Amino acid sequence: MADTETIRESTLHFEAVLHSYYNNMKSQSGLIIKLLVHPEDVPPELLLHKATTRFQVAMAQIGDDEEPVVPSHIEKGKNIIAAANIICRDSNFQDFMEMWATSNDCLFEGRNFTHEEVTKVYLRQAIKVESFKELKENQTAQRFFNELRTDFEVKKLAGEV
Repeated sequence: MADTETIRESTLHFEAVLHSYYNNMKSQSGLIIKLLVHPEDVPPELLLHKATTRFQVAMAQIGDDEEPVVPSHIEKGKNIIAAANIICRDSNFQDFMEMWATSNDCLFEGRNFTHEEVTKVYLRQAIKVESFKELKENQTAQRFFNELRTDFEVKKLAGEV
């Protein structure tokens, strides 16, 4: 994998509007994506390449403020990361996760760990991630977290935790 500087030096920058796309599976495998680029925005270097040249493409939607728009599932993921860190400080949730770990036979035997740290270990096991950072894009883990949090809230209201 190329380093960041190499990628930056080899990147063409231009604004484009998605024009259309269609399935071209009959003659080739893949979709054909058409972009409209204003003539003043076309990098001259782009036109020096033949039609079959391969490119690595990164695209970001641009908002009305001319800034990149963060996809909603990424924003949601960032909020879930914050929620996961906050809920692990809750002593009731710590008890709930210890009960979860006991019933799933995955008690943590770490020494010199706080209740919060142990709870984070259990939570990561429960939602099947190595790090909370994965919650930013992993929609399955986001769903697991939301289901677990709902289960906790139900048990908390029922006085089971």
